Amino acid sequence: MGRIHGPIGQSGARSACLGNSLHPFGQLRPVLVAKQVRRIYHKGKTARDQEAPMLEPTTLPGVQIITPRVFADNRGAFCETYNADTLAALGIDTVFVQDNQSWSHDAGTIRGLHFQTPPSAQAKLVRVLVGEIWDVAVDIRAGSPTYGQWTGVTLSAGNNRQLLIPAGFLHGFVTRVPDCLVAYKCSNVYAPACEGAVRFDDPDLAIDWGIPAADAVLSDKDAAAGSFADLKTPFTYEASA
Repeated sequence: MGRIHGPIGQSGARSACLGNSLHPFGQLRPVLVAKQVRRIYHKGKTARDQEAPMLEPTTLPGVQIITPRVFADNRGAFCETYNADTLAALGIDTVFVQDNQSWSHDAGTIRGLHFQTPPSAQAKLVRVLVGEIWDVAVDIRAGSPTYGQWTGVTLSAGNNRQLLIPAGFLHGFVTRVPDCLVAYKCSNVYAPACEGAVRFDDPDLAIDWGIPAADAVLSDKDAAAGSFADLKTPFTYEASA
């Protein structure tokens, strides 16, 4: 059983969704955001320290939550969503070469569980531009202490969280509200000959998607995905020195 990061609640009304999504930093008033921003600045910190995103671990080593700092004034708010040098200073040196964007118009839309095999294996950095999703990663590295375990994180336009998913993990998400726009960076280009998938409702994984499986909106390809038991993983766990 994976660990849940954030509540699995029922989707809000469509009008509420659009009201939240039209403001890229949620419903926080500038003065409230400004107070949060001021708390970032501590005496003795450098400018880079002050601007660095917050990192949170999950129960799957390597899968991390990244939350950029938000800076606000009377005009609104600003945040740096990606900076390779800043992440490298935090120990994240993944090189991303392709940006993808998906739009899902129905709540309960599930995309996944996807992966690409070597030499085109992909790490991903996922964030939400509009709406809210439940983002899931599953460890499929043979020999890993967490092999077959999953973790889930709420990503939304309001919380600005991003999820870093290394190669060697399945990835998928479910939309919690209508009209979700999701962007993700990939460390390798799309390679149809290397793509693979596992069913979102696989009984061995037992992922809690927050909706009945019968209500999921799926593509034909995802609906025909294979089982976790039949997966011949090409990934091997390498313990840190």
